[in-house]
Amino acid sequence: MKKIFIIIAFVFAWATRAFAQIEVNNEDVKGPVKQVMIILESASPGAQISTYGGPVLNRVVIFTHYDTKGRIVRREHFHGEELADGYFCRYANNKCKEYNFDAKGIVEGHYRNITFDSAGHKISDICYRNGKFFAKDSIVYDSLERVVKTYENMNRKNDSLVLRYTYEYDSIGRIDSYKDWRSKNLYNVHYSPDGNYVMHCVNEKDGKSFERKYTVNKKGQLVKVEDSNMRMFLSNYDKHGNWLHLKGMTNTNTPMGWFTTITSRKIEYYSEDEIESPEAENDTIYLSSEQLPEFPGGQKAMFQYIADNVVYPESARINGIQGRTICQFVVNSNGDLSAIKVIKSSGNKELDEEAVYVIASMPKWIPGRSAGKIVRVKYTVPVTFKIVTQVPTNDSLVISTDTTIHAIVNQTPEFPGGQQALFDYLANNIRYPNKADGAQGRVIITFVVEQDGSISNVEIAESSGNKWLDREGIQLIKSMPKWKPGVLKGKVVRVKYSVPITFSTE
Repeated sequence: MKKIFIIIAFVFAWATRAFAQIEVNNEDVKGPVKQVMIILESASPGAQISTYGGPVLNRVVIFTHYDTKGRIVRREHFHGEELADGYFCRYANNKCKEYNFDAKGIVEGHYRNITFDSAGHKISDICYRNGKFFAKDSIVYDSLERVVKTYENMNRKNDSLVLRYTYEYDSIGRIDSYKDWRSKNLYNVHYSPDGNYVMHCVNEKDGKSFERKYTVNKKGQLVKVEDSNMRMFLSNYDKHGNWLHLKGMTNTNTPMGWFTTITSRKIEYYSEDEIESPEAENDTIYLSSEQLPEFPGGQKAMFQYIADNVVYPESARINGIQGRTICQFVVNSNGDLSAIKVIKSSGNKELDEEAVYVIASMPKWIPGRSAGKIVRVKYTVPVTFKIVTQVPTNDSLVISTDTTIHAIVNQTPEFPGGQQALFDYLANNIRYPNKADGAQGRVIITFVVEQDGSISNVEIAESSGNKWLDREGIQLIKSMPKWKPGVLKGKVVRVKYSVPITFSTE
């Protein structure tokens, strides 16, 4: 049984711009793309499809999801009808962390760290397997934001880099030539007045060569690619210039001759209402508004989303590190989140980075309003990291003589009934102060859970901007019943805790 090997590469949209005129890539898409469904099917008797790391099948389906900034946020591979594997991406501060998952869930220790420059171009990509360094790539750009060099790691034992590709461009920005330093292949591209072009390849070691011809239609769209061993036919271009159908033929140099695969793409785009022009964004950022921004489904849904999507950093989990990170961000008028930052650290860099990642991964919010108009509003959310372990019995707990107020403990303090009971208590007991005169906002209050579970040292960590709302928040925290105290190394200790309280007139 013969196999047709189709390479599905992870490529960011920006990384394919310079190569789109030379190579055909399933992820090379233009326009406000929301989702791409790629269907790969064998079209020859006995032919099958193989992807990296996957089984050989007759049909493979790949879903790739993008955010409104054109970045890949999730990809899923389906072998037949079953989910096989994929990855999802978390973006924050010119960095991306890509987590691998399979049908059973996240694959621990399998991830990639990707770094971008200030213009959003990928400049490095480090891959880890089982928590250990696996591979690394690096990209260099010229002043016109074109790729001129790429480097890769060759031995997978350290992070040393070796030159892989170099690129040259003609006077109008088209690829003129490029060299593969690993295979010693030199590629030269020759363009004709009718828009067609030919790539000539010579191997510098053995002198062998071949030519690949590219044919375009009257609109300049690529419709045919062929050489002695391969033919591609592209068709059904949509209004954004993206091809939807590709017939690929590969010569296996066997008595069975040519084998064919069919690739079809179904592309879903964001509507104009879903993407707002940066120029249309009001520069004013409100600290509070008449109608506060809201996560889809409300505050409970937001905390549930955080709980479901936080990926506990492996080294922190192994070392028993816990904590709470308070993140601040802006909810823009189109519901996107921006300017995400940590305003109060958990005390651990990895926990803080994961908090930023999970906030950045959130879906669009319902934006805030002021005077009837949609506005940008600053918002604050705490992310708690807690390792679920077996809770010691009361008989095994010892009251510590240490009076230190701890931020990180083995077992964090807990409101009677858990976190959901805490939010229910706040919602049922909050009272809007009459003197606030319609003001709305959010106050973050810190306090200490003492060794007997009582509350002390109640303070404002971040004001709502209204003293009457702040006072009511303090009174609400002071009215809470005793908590289950925190535990450090088998001893009950004093622990600092933070709680956000939102005041709304609705």
